[in-house]
Amino acid sequence: MRYVFYLIIMTFVLVIQSSISPYIKIGGVNPDFFLIMLLSYSIIKGPERGSFYGLSGGLIEDLMFGRFIGLNSLTKFLTCYITGWGTKNLFKGPAVFTILFVFIGSLIYNLLFLLANYIFIPSFQRGNIFTFFIYTAIVNAIFAPIVYNFVYKIEHFFDYYFNIKY
Repeated sequence: MRYVFYLIIMTFVLVIQSSISPYIKIGGVNPDFFLIMLLSYSIIKGPERGSFYGLSGGLIEDLMFGRFIGLNSLTKFLTCYITGWGTKNLFKGPAVFTILFVFIGSLIYNLLFLLANYIFIPSFQRGNIFTFFIYTAIVNAIFAPIVYNFVYKIEHFFDYYFNIKY
């Protein structure tokens, strides 16, 4: 039942991101709230559950917006696994650590997405994409504490509701 609620939350965040995120621009870059949410799950729950959320969230995103089914699934799966594995034994208390983890996770996601585009889409145009990667990671890191706190509270509620209450 917990996973059904997570799928509903992921779909809701994607709809909100596609409607509100274009109006929130910092330096011409939109924040990727969905990626921040998935990275927060992987930071809190570790690589196994984080990679599951990354795979299912990427599949939802591919089905809603993607031209190439599986591209976001693959990159979000690998990004959430790497981020969850890298933060598995680390203390996650202060917001500075969350900002750093989301910044690094956003860079990993962008690099994996670029690599997957080069492999699977032959007509992909690169342009000035590396500065865009840095700007996106910075903007995601700015919003990371807010989204991480939201995800942490949801996770704490689900732990109480599904594990302790019943």
